[in-house]
Amino acid sequence: MNTKTAAAVASLLVAAAPIASAVTLSASNLAFPDQQIFTTSTSKTLTLKNTSTKTESIYTISEKDENYTMTMNSCGKSLTPGQSCAVSFAFAPLATGNLPTNLYIGTSQTKSNIAITGKGVDPVATKIGPKKWHPGHYVQLPNKVTLADVKVILPQIPPEIKGVMVPVIWSKVETSKGVYDFSTIRAEFNVIKGRGKRMVVMFEDMWFDNATPQCVPKYMLSDPVYEGGQQVGLNAEGQPAGCETKRWVPAVMDRIIAAHQALGKALDQDPMFEGVTTEESATVAPDTRDYVDQLKRLATALPKAYPTSLTNLWVNWRTAPYTAELIDHLYRNGVGFGGPDTLPTTFYSNDAYEFYPQYAGRTYSLMAAQPTHLIWKENPIGEGLLTLDDVFHFAVNDPQGINATHLFWWWFKDAASPYDFFDTVDVIKANGGAINDACPENLICNTQ
Repeated sequence: MNTKTAAAVASLLVAAAPIASAVTLSASNLAFPDQQIFTTSTSKTLTLKNTSTKTESIYTISEKDENYTMTMNSCGKSLTPGQSCAVSFAFAPLATGNLPTNLYIGTSQTKSNIAITGKGVDPVATKIGPKKWHPGHYVQLPNKVTLADVKVILPQIPPEIKGVMVPVIWSKVETSKGVYDFSTIRAEFNVIKGRGKRMVVMFEDMWFDNATPQCVPKYMLSDPVYEGGQQVGLNAEGQPAGCETKRWVPAVMDRIIAAHQALGKALDQDPMFEGVTTEESATVAPDTRDYVDQLKRLATALPKAYPTSLTNLWVNWRTAPYTAELIDHLYRNGVGFGGPDTLPTTFYSNDAYEFYPQYAGRTYSLMAAQPTHLIWKENPIGEGLLTLDDVFHFAVNDPQGINATHLFWWWFKDAASPYDFFDTVDVIKANGGAINDACPENLICNTQ
């Protein structure tokens, strides 16, 4: 994994008068044991002591490798006779393999390079589960679908489609703090099950158009603890539109987690409920570090909220340079990752694309093939630059592609369009309904 966090740099600079040096060091090296990537070791300490009868000036203590962090520095500008000070470092590897560096210490007349060594390792995740495991091709219903729409659409879904993704709009289902109305999703679920299909829920907390300006429950809008709960979002052209939830605010994430706990309690035990995914990560956070930390909190909480069902984060934008750290956290918690836009990298890429091949077979991917960048915002299919078969191949059986386990095809019917949902069904049939159905490394799979 090559993604790096910002370098951890520790330095102390002071002017120094040339006097005799007698600073001793407690060790000639700091050797850390093997450490799991994206975790932090206990600190190791190096002690400096002035054994002379004169004051010794310290002009530099520096280490410039991003895999190590100075956790303590009690050294000032100088050491009086007999005085000691100490510096401590922790090892937080961002990549696998040996990761050596040097600690440079400069005193009045002495320059020392202390070797710091450590190895980043990537052990297999502990298996989570049993989790329902029914990979296949699913249909994704639009965000503003109604129960009446579901009743009309479901009879048209052919046998090749294993299930249906439907939205649960947070601002509508949490009617007051901690009070939830899941009657609509239950009614939709009954229709879906009645047609023998499985259900996946998308938890909706962002909108890309101004027709729906509320992303969070009403009580959050005026309470300062939630910092307004939401902000104006950006549409596909980067223009202000709609709204996005302030997921990076801890109090807001508390309420998101609470909503998932309630939804899981309502749906998880039904054998036809396959799982849940978040909306995409592409929100404009003021600090990406804070944002990713809160997404990691969510990822830790989701498998507990849905103990028998799959949980998935849509990761596309706004997580760099911490995307590798986030996806590794998902993997280790039995959470999948996917996104809304399946296109070969010739046409599209995002923060997560490089990680799909790396995690193929290790975790799962609830991925969508939406028309947004295929024919609507851009039109590579209509222009003959891309085919639906190309999209299918990249999503399912290209080793350098998505390696999707659950692939969601957008529901729409449009005779004038270069393609619609029923054209995607033809492609699924032509490819024998292929999907990546092997139980992933991080799950115990329940295929019943």
